[in-house]
Amino acid sequence: MSQRWRARFVADYADFALASCQEADLRRAGNVLSLDAYLTLRRRTITLLPMADILERTGHALMPDSPSVRARMLALRLATAVLAPH
Repeated sequence: MSQRWRARFVADYADFALASCQEADLRRAGNVLSLDAYLTLRRRTITLLPMADILERTGHALMPDSPSVRARMLALRLATAVLAPH
């Protein structure tokens, strides 16, 4: 498991955990977000990016260590996170 994969997983999971706490705090306070704000937060709480990291690792399909491929794959992962909540 590469250091790059570990760093990405930790960052993705930490963002998921933070967003989950933020969502819980908002619900507890009775705050209602606009649709755009809710979707932005929801994209971070659906565990899609941490799960993509886990699938990459357990499926033995690690992202190539090429800057151009890495940039495209990261863009694809983020695009998937944007589409998933809809």
